[in-house]
Amino acid sequence: MHNLPLNKPINLRPVIAFDVDLTVVDSLTPWVEWFQKETGLKANLNPSQGLHEAGFQMIDLCKANGIDLDVISWWKKPDIYDDLEPMPGVVDFINRCRKTGNDKIVFVSHCFPEHENGKREFVKRFFKPDGFVSTRDKWSVGYGVIFDDNPEVMRECIEHNKDHALHYLFAGLCPETQNRPHGAPVFYNWNQMSEHFFG
Repeated sequence: MHNLPLNKPINLRPVIAFDVDLTVVDSLTPWVEWFQKETGLKANLNPSQGLHEAGFQMIDLCKANGIDLDVISWWKKPDIYDDLEPMPGVVDFINRCRKTGNDKIVFVSHCFPEHENGKREFVKRFFKPDGFVSTRDKWSVGYGVIFDDNPEVMRECIEHNKDHALHYLFAGLCPETQNRPHGAPVFYNWNQMSEHFFG
């Protein structure tokens, strides 16, 4: 397990980037609840290892029980963000980031076309960002600091931007996430992150 670094971010590119799913909003729990309702299967599902691992578990459970269900279809619903709330502490953290200087607050997320508008509206409603980028290639966004829950995404970001950006892996919903990259300190809640950044 990584510890958060003691040094504070200084003189980085003035963009602070945030992933959306499982970083600023818990969209994992409603997906699992939907799956359980659709299939009637409630046992042997452990989403704490990450979003993709949860999907693989759902597919395996469907196959083992002869259930024909496209588990990804939930992510194609246009209204999945309508009733969701931000993670505890993240709105305050982002507001404090905004007040500390000239940093732009940008959200970077991979979207299905069906849910992209809903996700953008969710972000706009709670965070009032300076921008929203829909892409798998988060490393290509010119950020100075990035927060994301996905170890593979974070690994790509570090490979491309390790010399001029800071990277933080959020593991609050998936504390058993495997294959965490070096160079991305792990944090488990936004109050912990606020303590690191603002003391």
